[in-house]
Amino acid sequence: MSRRAGPLNAVQLEVLNWVKDDCPEDVYSDWSHRVSARALHNRGLIEVRGRGEKWSAALTDDGRYYLEHGSYPDEVPTGTADDPRQATIAEPQGLSEPPPPQRSTLRKAGEGARRAKQPNKTEQFILALNAAVEHRLVVERSEEASYRRLITLAKHRGLIPDGMQITLSWPSRDELALTLEPLPEWQTRALDPIAVPGRLHNPSDVTTALSKSDTFQVTGDPRKRALRLTEALTVAAREREMSVKAVLNQPRNPNNTYRDSPRRDEIEFSIEGDSFRLWFTQDTLREPHEPTQREIMRVQRGSLFPDYDEVPAERLGLVLNGEGGTFWAGSWHDAEDHGLEEDLAQILEELRLRHDRQIENREAEQERALARREQEKKDRAVAKEKYRAQFTVDAMKSQAEKWEEADRLRRYAAAIREVAAPFEGQRQEAALEWAAQVEAEASRINPLPHAAKPPEIPEPSHSDLSPFMKSRSLYGW
Repeated sequence: MSRRAGPLNAVQLEVLNWVKDDCPEDVYSDWSHRVSARALHNRGLIEVRGRGEKWSAALTDDGRYYLEHGSYPDEVPTGTADDPRQATIAEPQGLSEPPPPQRSTLRKAGEGARRAKQPNKTEQFILALNAAVEHRLVVERSEEASYRRLITLAKHRGLIPDGMQITLSWPSRDELALTLEPLPEWQTRALDPIAVPGRLHNPSDVTTALSKSDTFQVTGDPRKRALRLTEALTVAAREREMSVKAVLNQPRNPNNTYRDSPRRDEIEFSIEGDSFRLWFTQDTLREPHEPTQREIMRVQRGSLFPDYDEVPAERLGLVLNGEGGTFWAGSWHDAEDHGLEEDLAQILEELRLRHDRQIENREAEQERALARREQEKKDRAVAKEKYRAQFTVDAMKSQAEKWEEADRLRRYAAAIREVAAPFEGQRQEAALEWAAQVEAEASRINPLPHAAKPPEIPEPSHSDLSPFMKSRSLYGW
């Protein structure tokens, strides 16, 4: 039985009635109703099949019951709040749903909803997600691009409740799950702003190194501001027990390390061995070129001068490079209503979050390595037992083969003697001597009686155990 999630809203009830009417084609002009249909499918009220032009929906017995009674068949109308079947999922703030209509007005409410202005695709998606069991919708993975667009629109239009987010997961190869869930703690944490000095009285070694460098990429009036931002970041980072140093004269393109390639200066932050690089960027403006007198004279001889000059702009940016994924951002930039001064706390928080993620990744890898070693120990023990068993069976077969061969040789020696009985002289002596040699070989290879015991099994080598290991080498390769 499908899990229930409280009463249907007006849009879902309209879609349920639409399915009951065999999905007439003249009701909806787009596929937005399929979002609510998927929520009804998850509740077991309808059955959705196919996609695109082959999409179809049919009413289930539970759906027919809901239309007739205004409740699910597994609900008890007179139940108490303690009945778990009466519990509903809490609605996120700002997206509460209307109560279900009474039985006598179900059809009337559905007709009124058709006449009313329908929610757009994005609004209907949020309503369906909010009303779904555990605020989770499972759809076909082929529709992922469409749902990503809906999520982006919902963010831009402020339809996602405060403190919530929509996440994606993939329960199977053909399914996509969308979940409305609380934001992670780091996104709701209040960060104390970092003060930027108005003037540099006693700058740090990092700021001093950048100020004296010929490859510091910020030029013009913004250079002083960039140095003050550097000082604020350096001081705040060291207060947070981070190591900070200036790394000068670095190639802007890591793949081009020639001496005359474009260069820049970077700031390296280190947290317990994890290092990150941060560097400034500076926007450029295109301004009309003011030709010099010499350029004007050269025009008369056929030369040209540029129409525009690229000049350094006031706006700056900061770019971060380092392992650990991206949380807040990988770069920050000045805007008309926003300055880098407001981003400094977030930048240092991004460093800490990436460092924490690397710790988690290393711990997870250590756990995986430990699990692999433990599994290899178990596999090795099983392989040893299989090797011992196989060695014993091989010894049995080898002894039996030698015993049969010895018996065959003895019978052959007896046959030689029988044939040599009529012989005389040297011919008989040669035949009997040969029979004795054959019988001696039979005695030599015969495992009985001395070898009639279990074999001594040697300690297996790596190559001995390899055939018995589970699709991996003894070294985990």
